[in-house]
Amino acid sequence: MGKGKRLKKQKNITPRQTEKIKNILASGQGLEPLTNELIEKLVSTQGLPLKDLIELQKGGAQYSTTRNSFFFPTEIEGFD
Repeated sequence: MGKGKRLKKQKNITPRQTEKIKNILASGQGLEPLTNELIEKLVSTQGLPLKDLIELQKGGAQYSTTRNSFFFPTEIEGFD
């Protein structure tokens, strides 16, 4: 098998997905600040590295419960 076949395809975000993200960010629905309690939960349930989560917390990231992802304030403002 060639190297190219072993690499995962990069997923492109469709316009529909972009619109869903905009709606989530604009409404603030499902966005939570990264509190120490939430960090503990993400470490224990999802196995995310504590060090990385602390860095995200320091950077002001918010956790999207609906998308299971992180957004920074500058990204949220960019979707206004």
